[in-house]
Amino acid sequence: MARWFSILITSLIFTLSNSAFANDEKIKQAINVVKSLCLAGQQYDIEADIEGNIRFKSFVPGGEGSFSINVREASGATAIKTEKLRLIADREVRECTRNQISRIVDAIFSENPPSESSQTAKNHSIRSAKFIGHLPGELLAIGQLEKLDRQYFRFSASEPIIIDIDSIDTENRIDAQLSSKNTIIHENGSIEKKERIFNGVKLLPGDYYLSIKPSSNYLAYFEIRISGYRH
Repeated sequence: MARWFSILITSLIFTLSNSAFANDEKIKQAINVVKSLCLAGQQYDIEADIEGNIRFKSFVPGGEGSFSINVREASGATAIKTEKLRLIADREVRECTRNQISRIVDAIFSENPPSESSQTAKNHSIRSAKFIGHLPGELLAIGQLEKLDRQYFRFSASEPIIIDIDSIDTENRIDAQLSSKNTIIHENGSIEKKERIFNGVKLLPGDYYLSIKPSSNYLAYFEIRISGYRH
């Protein structure tokens, strides 16, 4: 019995190690592509790991420096495409890196998908909704979607408000649904980057949910902005 248990544990450790190694290889491959496309011959370097950390280094004389950011955190996923890349002084290199960095982000988020039954059960539950803040004001919903995946975000209105919801960035088309706990308020499908999703929706004080899912079977990174104004 003890020998069987030891074999089982060894097998589990081997499986987990292989999974981590596979993901590390994906990240390395993505880094090599970005370096080849954008950083070849340049005085910059980029590193990343499976934990979500991406590190940029500049060796430009007079402009040496580095920064690290974790793209698994909401603020990190936004900053990686905005102010953080200002470390790269060369405009063409900076824009190329901004456009290609999603390769590394995708590799970091890649993992063996859960079974369809467990994923479907997760998809239809709002109990796992991530709370992103209070309105009036401006909120961001940021995530990474896989096939069959649906992500829920919860926000609250402290007074009667009017909201606009916009797609800031998305790699592939997404579907969005706005609801209260038991009632669907609005739905919109096949949304692209920089597109208004919901316009001038009136909400009473309370909790609300925004759910996002892929329009197709492809991986999709997304950034959604929710703007609330006093009614």
